[in-house]
Amino acid sequence: MEQLLAAFPPNREIVSVNWDPVEEDLGLVVPGPCRALVETYGGARFDDFISVLMPGAENENLDLVSRTKKIWWALDESDDEDDAEFLQEHGLSIRDLVAWGVTGNGDFCFAVNPSKVSEVTIVCDPRESDWESFRVTPDDFLGQILEGDLACSVFPGSFPSGAPTFYYL
Repeated sequence: MEQLLAAFPPNREIVSVNWDPVEEDLGLVVPGPCRALVETYGGARFDDFISVLMPGAENENLDLVSRTKKIWWALDESDDEDDAEFLQEHGLSIRDLVAWGVTGNGDFCFAVNPSKVSEVTIVCDPRESDWESFRVTPDDFLGQILEGDLACSVFPGSFPSGAPTFYYL
């Protein structure tokens, strides 16, 4: 989180989230680093591309629980074998993933249920069944990708821009 905080100091108070109903609704534990990212930057958009989701957001498209459940449903309904294969290779099911971010292209950024594996961020383009995993926490993923220290093949080559910014929606 240090890299992200240094590059993008939050301009609001950290939001306290009651995680109990969120985790009960999703049926999984939201990893600590994901919680910290959401409480610090939930509802923020980085480089006009990645939005950090927030439980209870007024805009349903930014609501962590709603978006997680919608992508679960979409991937459950998908008949694309690449989706299932990627998850199986990592010893996961779709319900081990919690969406913490969504891009302007409809790509999703996931944290993984810590009872399965810790410190992993997964990025998925559900339209193309492109998946990529990173051995970093969600906050480190975001900080490193925005600083150009990490590349994600799912994202367009134009991201990040030369001078990334962020703002709260």
